[in-house]
Amino acid sequence: MKKIITSVILVGMGLLAHAQQDAQFSQNFFTKLNTNPAYAGTSNAYCASLDYRDQWVGFPGDPKTIAFNGDAWLPMIGGGAGLTAYSDALGFENTLEIKLSYS
Repeated sequence: MKKIITSVILVGMGLLAHAQQDAQFSQNFFTKLNTNPAYAGTSNAYCASLDYRDQWVGFPGDPKTIAFNGDAWLPMIGGGAGLTAYSDALGFENTLEIKLSYS
């Protein structure tokens, strides 16, 4: 009976699972905050970047990614704060992610 219950649970979990794919960028130098939240405020200035990537132009379902990264050193909180927002479209899958960072 234990084997049947365990099998049903594992199959059920497999049916509810969702795959994920990280957004891809050609110029990772400009998306440091996206990959490392501790980067927020390290430059002691207000920094922002807007990145766009369109791969396989003209093919149906081609990957399109747009990302905004902004961070600043804020002395009143004694650290850096950052905001990352990106939209990633790949085929029928669309992802919108917004992250706040503190370092």
